[in-house]
Amino acid sequence: MMIVGYVFALFIMIYYIYRPHLNAFTTLGWKTCSSLCFLTIGILWMLMNHHTFGTWMVVGLFMGLMGDVFLNLTPCYPKKETLWFLMGLGSFLIGHLAYVYALYRTSILYSVLLIIGCAFVSFILLLFLQRKNFISLQEMFLPAFVYATVILFFEMQCLVWLFDQIQVFTIVLNIGSMLFVLSDLILLFILFGDKDTKTMTRMNLTTYYLAQMCLATTILLYKA
Repeated sequence: MMIVGYVFALFIMIYYIYRPHLNAFTTLGWKTCSSLCFLTIGILWMLMNHHTFGTWMVVGLFMGLMGDVFLNLTPCYPKKETLWFLMGLGSFLIGHLAYVYALYRTSILYSVLLIIGCAFVSFILLLFLQRKNFISLQEMFLPAFVYATVILFFEMQCLVWLFDQIQVFTIVLNIGSMLFVLSDLILLFILFGDKDTKTMTRMNLTTYYLAQMCLATTILLYKA
């Protein structure tokens, strides 16, 4: 039965990503439906496998849904573009913090070192992209820097699981996390690098939804 659910979810996502839509509100509706798919799958796995990990992963999935809605409100109400972007970014930030809490596996000292390292890499990367005129963040540099640091720390936590033990759970988890990082990198160029093309948008959405589907599936695969 769940296989049917996955197929149905992928059908909705593919239709949203690759089919043209009438207007911004129709696009928002299809994106919301697509995001509800990965959230629903996550909730169903959580209800079937009662553990704290699943609960926090569902919180992350829900905040991902909220982030999707906020970001897609921009073309619907362009006068509040900055507000929708910050609310969307904030939602994804909280979502990643929920993922980190679910996956957290490092000591305090090691975590501090990881955060410092992630912050350094994020700062240098964003500064480099700006200096080379690949992107133009301007007043959004600080929010983007904070978000990049958190998502890199999330990726590091996923890698800790993989290095500890290679199994289906850790492989699916890291596929999801790496796709998420790739999706956000593509989105960075779309929003701030004048790369808002149909191909880039499809790449961004495809990697994003595959990432969320992988993360939702880890709730089934997790062994307490």
